[in-house]
Amino acid sequence: FGPSERSLNGQGIVFCPARIDRWASWPRDLFAGRGARIIEASAAQHDEIMSLVQALTHLSTMLTGLALAGSAYPRETLETFATPRFMERLEAVDRVFGENPRLYAEIVAANPGTAHIIASLEKNLEILKDFIVRGDAAGIADLLRNKHKEYFLQ
Repeated sequence: FGPSERSLNGQGIVFCPARIDRWASWPRDLFAGRGARIIEASAAQHDEIMSLVQALTHLSTMLTGLALAGSAYPRETLETFATPRFMERLEAVDRVFGENPRLYAEIVAANPGTAHIIASLEKNLEILKDFIVRGDAAGIADLLRNKHKEYFLQ
């Protein structure tokens, strides 16, 4: 969750126990008392998962914004044609590029797992590019369907 959230209710707070066993209960109790979900993980597990949760999200938003900034169309034109989902993407771009770009830059640059995420994005972009160059929509659909079965329907 980010600075726009008004409440901790239902938000996840990750505690990475290390050398603070005797101090750990008061922040855990403080956040839990305000409705946060307390999650315990090692620092390494936190960073690896957050590379997917945060770095992947913010990288895709950065790429979207950079692609839009390099397009021939002004924002007003894009908004005229926009779907509700595209408007959500524009709002995400506005947050990353406008609110505090340094914060988002730090999130992607400081996480040691970001390099792995970038490699995965590059690999998967190449796979999709091959299908697209061939005009193989059925191949893309099969890829998505199979990945959905493998991962999302476990």
